Amino acid sequence: MVCSPPTNLKATRYSSPPDLLKQVVIVQKKPKGDPRPCSGKPFQDAVAVSPMPDWNITQTTTDSCTWDIVEKDTLEMSPYPWEKDETKCGWPTRGSGPAHTQLDTKQGSMIGFVQVVSNPPSLKPVGYDVYEVTKAEPSIRKSRVLVEAKGPFAELHPYFHSFALTANYVVLVEQPFMNGNLDPACFGKSATNCYKQVSGKPSVFRIVSRKTWKEVAMVTTDPFCYFHHSNAFEMTVDSEVKLIVDVVGYSGNACQDAMRALEVERILSGESKFMTAQRNSTYQRWEIPIKDGAHVSKPSLVGPRGVEMPTINWEEYNTRPYRYAYMVRAASDQSLMWDQLVKFDLKTQEVFFWHEENIVPMEPMFAKLPNSNSTAEDGGVVLSQCLNYATNTTFLLVLDAQGWNELGRWSLPTGAWIPYGFHGRYWNQ
Repeated sequence: MVCSPPTNLKATRYSSPPDLLKQVVIVQKKPKGDPRPCSGKPFQDAVAVSPMPDWNITQTTTDSCTWDIVEKDTLEMSPYPWEKDETKCGWPTRGSGPAHTQLDTKQGSMIGFVQVVSNPPSLKPVGYDVYEVTKAEPSIRKSRVLVEAKGPFAELHPYFHSFALTANYVVLVEQPFMNGNLDPACFGKSATNCYKQVSGKPSVFRIVSRKTWKEVAMVTTDPFCYFHHSNAFEMTVDSEVKLIVDVVGYSGNACQDAMRALEVERILSGESKFMTAQRNSTYQRWEIPIKDGAHVSKPSLVGPRGVEMPTINWEEYNTRPYRYAYMVRAASDQSLMWDQLVKFDLKTQEVFFWHEENIVPMEPMFAKLPNSNSTAEDGGVVLSQCLNYATNTTFLLVLDAQGWNELGRWSLPTGAWIPYGFHGRYWNQ
């Protein structure tokens, strides 16, 4: 049985600024209902976590089997028009999957996966169904390999919000942070109460070859948890090809604390310690050997603290060696939300900051200047939707990606503002 994606969605376009500053904001209404997909009761997943360009349409995804498309002119949303779907994307055979798919613009493919589980009531782990959508056949979702549930997490459901992709490998990082959406005891309850950190487990890198579509190695590391990957690529280190996987990683129970802190009741009551949890994050680089049974104790590089939402010049550097990452950051434990924009130079390890009082910036997005001949990785601008919570106003900030200075901002008319959100995407059309 495959879930039919819901259609009762609302999309809104705000007045457009000049061409360079165009930004789309998708707003969805989420009615209450039974959180079990295909339960026969009203259920709505928020399908706007990771807006990404497809080849002829714009598609959005989230932590479920639902994909939607967005009509470019009206922003009306409708189910993705799958001509064929080979994945186990329907209950009771599948559970969840990362909100962030991976788009390889050079090879013309989009890759993702779903967690496959057994029939209720057990919902035991079966494995990970890795799928691919190609530019040549954009309406067909092809199942490439079922990565078997085994090892330290054979009987558990680790949470995935993102994963890593290189030119030749798919990397699924199992973490000691459990997915509450797959716990039958939690159906009908707040999911944030069900995500749990477990002790005594490592993190596990499950490495799948994109050439053979077979798992080639399981590599363990000392435990860490994460929400977002930044980039990954292959590099020869000491005559050995390794996978370089960059993530924003957390120590201790920080992922669980951050998830719990996002509960609306905690935020409204002032009890949320969201930034306290977020301050435990660091930008991390892991050098992973493609060697089954290997163990890596710690990251080879640790960057700035308190960061999240890492982005890069993804159109040109995703799956390839790169130098610059852009993020939001919490300046202190007293920060209401992320209140800084950060540029991190991985070569020199320099960190550059942008900050303004009472301003909460959203995920930064790199964009090349129209008609620019620049070949520099940071030859462009960084865009961020910003909310001034003191005046309830919204503006789109434009930073010079090289000098990290403000070039300008475009503000919504007086009385118009956009609530804070996490993810966005810029692409040139």
